[in-house]
Amino acid sequence: LSLCALPPRLFAGPADKGVFSPSVQNSQFLTQKLIMERLPQVDKISISMPNVHYFGFDFSKFPRIPGLDGKCSGDVYHPVDKPSGQITSTLTRDMITSKL
Repeated sequence: LSLCALPPRLFAGPADKGVFSPSVQNSQFLTQKLIMERLPQVDKISISMPNVHYFGFDFSKFPRIPGLDGKCSGDVYHPVDKPSGQITSTLTRDMITSKL
C-alpha cells in the first residue's frame, strides 16, 4: 500500500458517503496514525493544511425547486473565500504509544 493512497481513504472516504470528521485536527491525527500503522519505516509525519470553512445553504425556503426533498438532497457547501490560517500537526511513533 503506497503512502499516497492512504490519506484520501480517511479524508474523503467512499464517494457515495464520505467520512464525517469533527475537526481537521482529528482527520490529520487519524491519517498520521494510519500511515504509521501501515508503514513501519515512518517514525514521524507532519501535515499542514489550510483551515477552510464551508457554510451550508438552507434550501427549505425554496420548496418549488425539484429534487430538493429527501435526505441530503440539494446539499451545497460554499467555501469561505480565504482560509483562516494553517493547521499543522506532527505525530511521532512514541506519541501513539499508550502511556496507561
